[in-house]
Amino acid sequence: MLNFSDIWRTETDPEQRVSAVIRLFAGFEILLLISTWPLWWGGSEFPQVPLLPISIPVELGRWMTAGLLLSASCVVVVRSPKLLRISVLAAAIFGAFLTVQNQHRLQAWHWLFLIISSGWLILPAGNRLPWMRHAVSAVYVCSALSRLTPNPVTGMTSAIVYQILATIKIQGLAPDSSAMVLLCHVMTIGELLIGVLLLFSRTRGFVVIAAILLHVVLMIVLSPLGLNHHAGVILWNACLLCVVSVLFAGPDKSVKPQSHLQQQPKSRATSLTACCVLAVTWLFPISGLFGIADNWPSWQLYSSRPESWVLYIHRDSLQALPKNLTSYIAPPAPPADFFAIRLDRWSLDQTGSPMYPEDRFQAAVIEMVLGSLSTNAQFQIILTTPRSPDWWHRDERRISTREELEVGQRSFYLNTTAQ
Repeated sequence: MLNFSDIWRTETDPEQRVSAVIRLFAGFEILLLISTWPLWWGGSEFPQVPLLPISIPVELGRWMTAGLLLSASCVVVVRSPKLLRISVLAAAIFGAFLTVQNQHRLQAWHWLFLIISSGWLILPAGNRLPWMRHAVSAVYVCSALSRLTPNPVTGMTSAIVYQILATIKIQGLAPDSSAMVLLCHVMTIGELLIGVLLLFSRTRGFVVIAAILLHVVLMIVLSPLGLNHHAGVILWNACLLCVVSVLFAGPDKSVKPQSHLQQQPKSRATSLTACCVLAVTWLFPISGLFGIADNWPSWQLYSSRPESWVLYIHRDSLQALPKNLTSYIAPPAPPADFFAIRLDRWSLDQTGSPMYPEDRFQAAVIEMVLGSLSTNAQFQIILTTPRSPDWWHRDERRISTREELEVGQRSFYLNTTAQ
């Protein structure tokens, strides 16, 4: 067992670190499942959008949710290496199945748990620790890259910086001032440097402290004392704080074989597997910046880069909306006869989690809402999408007919039909 109190000052066995990290992820998986329970148990009013065009009964998903909770609990408590491996495998299978049933479940924390579990199962013991460090570092690097923009004051980074200043009683900076722009750039580049420097043993010590301070600040800023975000966001930051402490802090113990005869060279297949897993760990999230991978699985967190689909309904059709949507009607926007429907708030209230920021998912939810209206109902969908490769520039277009929406949905490879 890893002694957490000694990790900062004594040499730690790599496999002890790895074992502690997989248990930490499983423990936070349980907490985050509970904090977003309606998303996993099903039955909420918010639509489910399967990842593939197949229909999976809600009851089966509930059994899988129970299986994920049970297997994750076993990962936390079991001590036998064989039982630990079986538990991790079961948790990964249940977790993957649940994302196929509803792509809304591809929350960043769940995706990271699936990645860590899969890598732990695939890689041999000697490769697990360095790979896990790359997997966690990629979260910081790709999150920061997705927020790099010449004008950061319009995104979430600006809101966080502004709240930090308000918390420490610094006021008077205009939201679009050059000082605010500089502070936003400092925060983004600081996170990018944390992700990069965590990978180097010479800089790892003080960078771990910087990462911990970053998450403590975010937890305060995003808590009810600040921006009052959902509990899942606080738990996500707490998870990374704990994981970084265990994964990177303190010196590593050198594991040496007892004799020359025990020094077995790695097979070519093992080395190739490790290289492939490491390449995917970085290339997959980086591809998200160019519109290939989904936004959250490519760690675009607190980013304004993801696609945005906003549904506007004409005032004459508002009375036909289901009653469960009437409280999410926003004030009118130009043209004044059209009212925005706050689907993001609907998602938070019904599932306890933010709306999955993917264009095909948003299109599926909008299509289901329009299905409750008459065929001659007037609506507009305003789409803003990032350009590629200069994703900080955005294009805007409008959809005002169901035929245009259907044509737009055909461009996606994965499922765009809600249930």
